[in-house]
Amino acid sequence: MRNPTYISKIYILSLLFFLGACIVKAQNVSYYALTKTSLNGSVSTNVSGGQFITFMGDICYESNKKGIGVGHGTLKLNTSYSNSDYKVYMGSSYWGQNATFKFKTDMSVLNVVLENGDVYVYTKRPAPASALTCSLIRGRNSNSESSFSSPSSPTRPQQPVQVWHPCMDCGGTGLCRYCQGQGKKWYGNSYENCAICHGGMSCTSCYGRKGYYSTEYR
Repeated sequence: MRNPTYISKIYILSLLFFLGACIVKAQNVSYYALTKTSLNGSVSTNVSGGQFITFMGDICYESNKKGIGVGHGTLKLNTSYSNSDYKVYMGSSYWGQNATFKFKTDMSVLNVVLENGDVYVYTKRPAPASALTCSLIRGRNSNSESSFSSPSSPTRPQQPVQVWHPCMDCGGTGLCRYCQGQGKKWYGNSYENCAICHGGMSCTSCYGRKGYYSTEYR
């Protein structure tokens, strides 16, 4: 018969592995290097800089290397504008409250399209060793790239603040919106596992966490 202490250690290790896998699944951090701009109709490849983009379900946001938001807001996948060639995310970012992030379906290229028609083209690449966070952080000096900064940024040192963002898919309930957290739906003439959460009852965008924290600098 196995030692109960041994069994407890195996259980704890298994639980930690499971929780770690959930976190990795929930967040996906990618680095995008700026490769081209089209400003006022003038195209330039003499550019530098880059940013980390973190994906969580149908949401993406500008982040640091660890996936922590840098205070520019979030963008949500817009299925009405997306197609077989592009995935379009819309929302708040460094570029404003109505930013459009247009990714190729394989997520290899990002076009940031501004309301005035200007376009910033990014290509997905391995992050440089010196890149620790997004280069679009306003009002702060960074150890990574600093290619863009706002002329109106405050000069006083900014302090990090943890801000809670409720999940937009489930409204902050943490429950699957398709089956209202029941895990089952009526299909035809019988109850079956929900086709979205597969009986898990949790929201598939936030994985039942009801939302996420990001770091904003104020």
